[in-house]
Amino acid sequence: MTIFEVDASPTQAVKLSAIDKTGLDASHVTFVSCDFNRQSWLDALNENGFDPDKRTFILWEGVTMYLEEQAIQGTLRTVSTLPAGSSIAFDFFSREWLEDTLTGKMARWGVKAIYGEPFLFGFPVTPNFSERLEAYLNEYNLTLDSNRPLGDESGLPYGGLLLAVKPCSDRSC
Repeated sequence: MTIFEVDASPTQAVKLSAIDKTGLDASHVTFVSCDFNRQSWLDALNENGFDPDKRTFILWEGVTMYLEEQAIQGTLRTVSTLPAGSSIAFDFFSREWLEDTLTGKMARWGVKAIYGEPFLFGFPVTPNFSERLEAYLNEYNLTLDSNRPLGDESGLPYGGLLLAVKPCSDRSC
């Protein structure tokens, strides 16, 4: 299995330093730097030996909330160009929680004040969590495979986890 770790240059440097300090063997991982708001992560991967013709699993962890919506849309469009059966799993904040609740607004302010990186994006999840996510993903020819709200499941969750898949034709996977 080929493993790629893609992140912004400053974050990637911190990760590499931590790996070096701990002495972990990461020789099986290709580390790729990318500015997700300004650069195609697929182009960055292709420049580092990625095979776009292989079915791919993408773990997109702790990223979506820091990106502009067009970068989110671009990523989902790109995943839909990968072979059938390719998938992406990610965590996210809900748009309604970030923009409409005091807690969400305070979280946005606090993260920007402490880390200098603001929360920019949340997925729409109301009035029905799964249906809204499915509709959003369908715009990019992806299918919602599974999802889980985080926080208040009976009211407004602050976010969630999901797995989206590029659908397979009957014999393509």
